[in-house]
Amino acid sequence: MRDRSDLPASVKKIDLVPKLEIQAALLAAIEAAFSLSEEDAISEALSLMGFQRTTAKSKQIVAFILQGLVEESRIKEENTKMAIA
Repeated sequence: MRDRSDLPASVKKIDLVPKLEIQAALLAAIEAAFSLSEEDAISEALSLMGFQRTTAKSKQIVAFILQGLVEESRIKEENTKMAIA
């Protein structure tokens, strides 16, 4: 996964980030913390990719990908926390 912190805003858009890279960021964030709430997992994944803040659009995109990881049984939900399955 790439850190986009130093990129200009014109190219630092969540729409341009491949799904696999967002998945990798989510898995890395959750694995590092052992478990996270959905909100924290999204925020931390975005931070790992160099996004300084969570917008409604980025939250929606990352939440959709997170739900896909849950459906694929790569992440499990336990008492409102996400953990690696």
